[in-house]
This record gives sequence, structure tokens and C-alpha cells, in this order.
Amino acid sequence: MTDIHFHDKVVYFFLAAALSILIPAPGRFAYGVALLLIFNFQIVTGLLFSRLINKLQLNSLKNALMAMEIIASTIFCKQVLVFICPVMALTLGFVVYLPALSATIIDFLFKENEHSLKKDVTLKMLLSGSFSLCALLFFLIRDIFGYGTFTMIAYKHIAVFSLFAFDKQISASSFLATIPGALLLLAFFFFVYVAVKNNYIVLKRSSQA
Repeated sequence: MTDIHFHDKVVYFFLAAALSILIPAPGRFAYGVALLLIFNFQIVTGLLFSRLINKLQLNSLKNALMAMEIIASTIFCKQVLVFICPVMALTLGFVVYLPALSATIIDFLFKENEHSLKKDVTLKMLLSGSFSLCALLFFLIRDIFGYGTFTMIAYKHIAVFSLFAFDKQISASSFLATIPGALLLLAFFFFVYVAVKNNYIVLKRSSQA
């Protein structure tokens, strides 16, 4: 039951993070890299700031202080992005702030934790890192098969490498570049995960029988 409960928590985390990062963002690998760097920065700084609040015994103000910290860290990241790649910052717009408002950040940073700081950061960054790898694969698939390109962040612009050309009006793969296409791809990812999880549970129970 413990393993099942853990898997359910992983699914909740991945789904909440995916809906706030993967779906509203443009289907380009470069945008995915930027958003995931911001997402992980928010988690690290939020965890450290949460422990600082506990250390200073300001728990009565924790909710307000954490909200201010999350907003401040997001604004800082947005300004860094404006400096590095203004066109990307302009295109993303409010999407940059969505991870900060997601249930993932709230669950990560506002919930009390009994672990030590080192263990807490390690566990949550392992989970966040696992999601980031899956998310990068998600953005890569959309970039390659939705646009026929590979993109990366460059100074003051987005580097675009054309891999193959197709007529977007008749190409079925270009559907992946749309929001409905992203939802369908996300559903496929979760279908694969659930199938693998169920097979794992069945094999584990059969081995214990």
C-alpha cells in the first residue's frame, strides 16, 4: 500500500506540474528549458526560504512571506529572461507565473516537513528533476514532430535548427504543436505510465504470493 500511495503522489505531482507548464507553453524545446529552469529555481529558493522562516520563528507570517518570495523569485527570473532573450520573455508572457500558482509549488513549499533541510531538498529535487527530464522529452517531441525543428535559447534570440520540412496544412504531426495536441500527448504519457505501474504492481503481487 505504501508503494501505491507513493505512486499516487508522484502522479499528482506530475499532473499538477504538467498542466501548469507543459500545456500553456509554446511547443518549443527552448521554451521548455526556460520554464523548467525557472520551475526548479522556484522550488530550491522556496525550500530554503521556508526553512529560514522556521529558523526565525515567523510561522504566523509564513503564508504571506512565502507568497511574496514565490512572486519575487518569479519576477527575478522573468527579468533575467528579458535580459537574455527578450523575444522569449515576451512570447511566454504570463505563462512564466503559472508554475508559481500551481498546486505543485503550494504542496512543495507550504506543507510542513519533518525531514532535515538536506534530505528535504534532495528528495524534492529528485522528484522535480525526474519531472523535468520527462518534460524536456515532451517539449522535444513537440518541437521536432510539431514544427520539424530543434530550438535552443541563445543570447537575444532563439536558435532554430530545421530538421525537416513539411506542409503544416496537411501534416498530421503538426497537430502536436497545438494545445489539443499537447493534451493528447500528455494523455498518452500518462497512459504509458499507468500501464507500466499496473504491470509492476501485478508482478510484485505475484512474486509475493
